[in-house]
This record gives sequence, structure tokens and C-alpha cells, in this order.
Amino acid sequence: MTRALIVLALCSASIGCVTSEPEGSGSAGVVRGTVTYSGQVTGPLRVALFGSFPPRGKPLAEVVIDRPAVNQHYEVHGVPPGRSFVLAMIDADSDDGDRYHPTIDPGGAYGSYLAPKAVMVDPELGAAAVDIVLQEPDINSPYRH
Repeated sequence: MTRALIVLALCSASIGCVTSEPEGSGSAGVVRGTVTYSGQVTGPLRVALFGSFPPRGKPLAEVVIDRPAVNQHYEVHGVPPGRSFVLAMIDADSDDGDRYHPTIDPGGAYGSYLAPKAVMVDPELGAAAVDIVLQEPDINSPYRH
């Protein structure tokens, strides 16, 4: 079973999520963990990995969970080897192109919301949990567009 090794990673505020996995992911890894959110905003949970922070373009890999629980386990398959940032959000408005809007969508990252940390994915090594706590939407978020 391929697994991901976590070295330190976190999240950003601009998840332009599209359900995808990279092509040719034969040597790809898996990133897994728990996303915690106890607020009132509802919608699909999106967990995505990006090669940079702040993220640009489409994610390297992602998973969408339509009806997430308060403590939602996730697994993202097809993650290419290397350094990634793991970001998560509740998509409160799925008609907005799946982009993260910090004044509307709860969001978070591995590490912390304001200090994302990177994860090193190595398919041949074990995986550590990449847990994320989502922050409530904030009109004063440093990530607002």
C-alpha cells in the first residue's frame, strides 16, 4: 500500500478545487487524515494538495466529500511524490467555481491557517496523519481576494 510521509505543511486561502488526480500516477502516494469543523456552514468538503503556497492553478490531487461529518476522515489518492501543501474547505457556494472565499467558506491548512506547513510525499514510506482544523469564515481574513 502506498503511503505519504509528512514533513510539515499547511494550507492557503485560494483553493481552486476541481475533482482530479494527476495522470500517470503509478508511483503516486496517499495523504490521509481528519478534517475537523464544528460550525454551522454546510456544503461539500474539499481537501486538495498544491505544489506551492499560496496555491496557483488546479490541485495536484483532491477529494470531495459531499456530506462531511464534524470529524471527517479523508484520503487523497494519486498524490505525486514531492512537497505539497494540504488545504481544506467547506464549499458553501458550489456555484462559485469551487474557489475558496475566506469570507464565506470555512477553510484551513495543515500546520495552521496562518502558517501552512508542507508535506513530503514519498510513496515508499509510511504515512502520518495530516489533520486540519477549519476556521470560520472571516471578513478580515488575510486571504480574502
